[in-house]
Amino acid sequence: MSPLEASDIAADFHRALARLNRPGWRKLADPGVGVFLQRWRARRADEPSLRKVSLFFGESMQVALPEVISEQIHAYGLFDPEVSWLALCAVEQGDTVFDVGAHFGYFTLLFSALAGPSGRVLALEPTPSTFAILSANVAGYSRITALNVAAGATSGRLSITDYGLRHSAWNTLAARGWLAPAQAPSPRHHEVDVVTLDECARQRGMIPGFLKIDAENYETQVLEGAGELLERHAPSLLLEAGSDAAACLAQALAHQGYRAFVAPLPGQLIACEDAADAARRHKDVLFAAGERAARLPARAAALAAAR
Repeated sequence: MSPLEASDIAADFHRALARLNRPGWRKLADPGVGVFLQRWRARRADEPSLRKVSLFFGESMQVALPEVISEQIHAYGLFDPEVSWLALCAVEQGDTVFDVGAHFGYFTLLFSALAGPSGRVLALEPTPSTFAILSANVAGYSRITALNVAAGATSGRLSITDYGLRHSAWNTLAARGWLAPAQAPSPRHHEVDVVTLDECARQRGMIPGFLKIDAENYETQVLEGAGELLERHAPSLLLEAGSDAAACLAQALAHQGYRAFVAPLPGQLIACEDAADAARRHKDVLFAAGERAARLPARAAALAAAR
């Protein structure tokens, strides 16, 4: 893909969002009945089905129907509009990005597009079956490095709960993840390599300007292993939130000079006075400090206008 300005990607984002938000009857024409039939068949199959799909910003990737993230990407080339919007606002040209919990690579590819030719992305994904798809999706991208490891408080090896490819979005190192017991298939438990982000940054010679951490209730441990990065370099952070544990993290980040931002709707960016409260009430929260925080409101306003 030729380099795009953030405003170009934002315009494509708004168009994809409009498709996603159309009335149900219009979706029968776009994305079309065939897309929904493929989803229907995949849900009834014994094994997930790999499909190559186009993303809203011009790249393509493989997804695994009927896995929940894959279904939305398959239909609209877009996943999690609020998080995609926060990424658009926060990732700048030339950034080094760490994507912790990269899954199949949707956000990895979006980060690479936003960071541009001078940017770099390090994608960490611990589950072997998930990593195999991620690795295929980023093959040939010289600015992306994918590692089959988890991030944690200390380096070593830990047991991961692996629900299989169909439920891979909920795989976790935490003692208790987010997948409801009634929904959970019988998981496998196997050991995976774990690194700290501080060690990873030193070994790779990479200082991130932006971190996305989606570790299924393991975010606290990930940030424990990133203390040096946070103290010395204050990268922006996009964290999965919505819990008391996230509120504790938000409070600690606020004491380090971070400000919290949320997107009640894609296209909006709200600064929150109470970071802990924001982390309790919102599914995802963006934290930024210093000049990066100061630039966010104007950047978000410009991207919201890029229709």
